[in-house]
Amino acid sequence: MMKDRYRIGEVEKLLGIPRSTIRFYIKKGILRVDKDKSNGYRYYSREDMREITHLAMGRSYLDLSLDDSHHRIHAASLDDFHKIFYSQEEKLTRRILKDKRSLEILSIYNRMLERIKKYLHKFEVIKTEDFHIFSEEYIFDLRTTVIEAGFTTGLFHIDGKEGGPVFLGFRSLVHDMDKYLVSSEDFSCRDETVAGTSYLYTVFKGGGDMSSPEILEEILVSAAALGYNIEGNCYLSYLLEVAKEDTKEYFYEVYLPLSS
Repeated sequence: MMKDRYRIGEVEKLLGIPRSTIRFYIKKGILRVDKDKSNGYRYYSREDMREITHLAMGRSYLDLSLDDSHHRIHAASLDDFHKIFYSQEEKLTRRILKDKRSLEILSIYNRMLERIKKYLHKFEVIKTEDFHIFSEEYIFDLRTTVIEAGFTTGLFHIDGKEGGPVFLGFRSLVHDMDKYLVSSEDFSCRDETVAGTSYLYTVFKGGGDMSSPEILEEILVSAAALGYNIEGNCYLSYLLEVAKEDTKEYFYEVYLPLSS
């Protein structure tokens, strides 16, 4: 049979709520339980326990702030309830959308790691999907949506008959399957869309200077030794870097255009 009043230790056991949490509610003025003048102890009524439970539920299950959780209990009208719940619904919806986008961006990096494991130091002719090229200004600009889906890419031109690769500048490359992460406004500003075609593809470790043609020379020698003729625009994308003692290893993927 339930009693009419309880000490804090009893409340903790009955409700499963730490006494430190209950004391915090009192300290913040959210919960008012006066001390008994005869012994200085606080005694909690069934109404106090109901309020403690609803405060904790608002925090744990609705993710309300402590103030909103308190207002939920002491709302003066249905409109007050509506304001609290509608505002919290909007907040949680924004958070869900943000978390969903974060998961989608993480999937890009997971696919990147899979490519590294599969193609490191290996050549394979692959048929690519379309990919979308954005100007250098999109590489570091956090105000755009391109930075989340794009890879920093060095654009080189390779003349199959004479001379080595010529660096044409930096770009940001977005794969077609990830273009939905780019806003329509940013997407309309792309430089070009490269239609899916066959490329000689590989992943390799190289130096940190992506503008240096030397970064590609060893790759081109290896491709020639395998009997591949390379000619046209080459796309070299930075993937990640790994710390090695006092140096770093840089991982790149490269799309080498096959001459017809």
